[in-house]
Amino acid sequence: MKRLLTILMMLLFLVACGNGEAFSEDANIANVNESTTNLEEENEELKRKKLEKENEELRKELEEQEEEGNEESDKDIKSKSSKESNSVSKNLSDDTKIDENRTALYFDINSSEVKSQLLETTTGNADGTFVQDAITPGMSQTDVEEKYGSYDFTLYASGASPAFYGNLAVVYDHHIPFGPGDDGSDNTIDPDYNYVESVYYYAGVSKSELYEALGEPEHYDGGAKTHNGLPYYNYEGKGEDGRYYSTGATTIGTSNGQVIGIIKRDLLKNNPNAEDTENKEISTDDFVIYEGLINEYLYRLTAYYNYTLNDDKDDIFYYLKEGTPAYDKILSNKSSGHYKDHTTYEVTLNDITDGDDGTVVLTASRVYSHASSNGKRVSTVDYTMNKETFAIIDYKQISDTSY
Repeated sequence: MKRLLTILMMLLFLVACGNGEAFSEDANIANVNESTTNLEEENEELKRKKLEKENEELRKELEEQEEEGNEESDKDIKSKSSKESNSVSKNLSDDTKIDENRTALYFDINSSEVKSQLLETTTGNADGTFVQDAITPGMSQTDVEEKYGSYDFTLYASGASPAFYGNLAVVYDHHIPFGPGDDGSDNTIDPDYNYVESVYYYAGVSKSELYEALGEPEHYDGGAKTHNGLPYYNYEGKGEDGRYYSTGATTIGTSNGQVIGIIKRDLLKNNPNAEDTENKEISTDDFVIYEGLINEYLYRLTAYYNYTLNDDKDDIFYYLKEGTPAYDKILSNKSSGHYKDHTTYEVTLNDITDGDDGTVVLTASRVYSHASSNGKRVSTVDYTMNKETFAIIDYKQISDTSY
């Protein structure tokens, strides 16, 4: 029995020892597993921190690049803005400069400067052009418009299309300004070589303002004898030097209505109202009107020889009628090609003779040149004009000499 108990106790001891080893072995395994887990967690933590660090560095790098890009963009924008601002400033500066320059183009009709050139004989130019320093003969159209800007308007009159700048009517040597071509200008002309030939005074005022400034005219035509059917005013008088003046003021139609146009003074040695025993029927009014007509015809003739105008009302055929000797002669002249590059520099009406047959003979001198004239020449011609229609019926050359 004792022996059996002893055996049982030994067996229990062995079992107990075996279980302890198992427990120890399981514990060791658990410890290893726990350590492995801890290492894995630590590795994951390290990876996460490293990734966070890399992400942070990448984020900062991207932010820095974005900031640099914004700075460059800001610089570009500022640079572009600065250039645009400078360009706008320059344009504004140029416009301001032109506006300042244009003040030199305005001359008050009430001023002594203007009145003395229109109603006296000791100042101004003998040829009726207006004396001033703003726009002078020899300047190109480019020179004029770079300084004063584009012309205000242009209008075909007396054989030419003056360009109007302020109170100045400028006739260029092409007798027409460079422009869009739909306003009495020509878009085929080179403005660099279109030079100022003459400058006249342009009033741009109403009839009442004309009367207020210069008084009532000695002679008035309501439009019955003017080409455009609008009023014409004529002032006459004697100057301190014994010469006489005859000053004509035209009327033109503009987008703002009718206004007084070009005012031109002629200086005369003799009293225009003195009675002419040979030509009693030719009044001072008639002389002024015929003077304007022959000027317009001869300047239109110049334009016709150089090119054909589009508007039938504004071409040479207002004065030339088919079936007349003058019509045939002029068409033949143009077709010959000898009259190209034609220029008329000056026209003077010397005399008027009533033909007692519904015509008048206008004796006029003209300074001209053309392709085959070998320089400037002066010719004197008798032009036979119909008193009712103002058509040039015929003409006869009296003289033609080198100028």
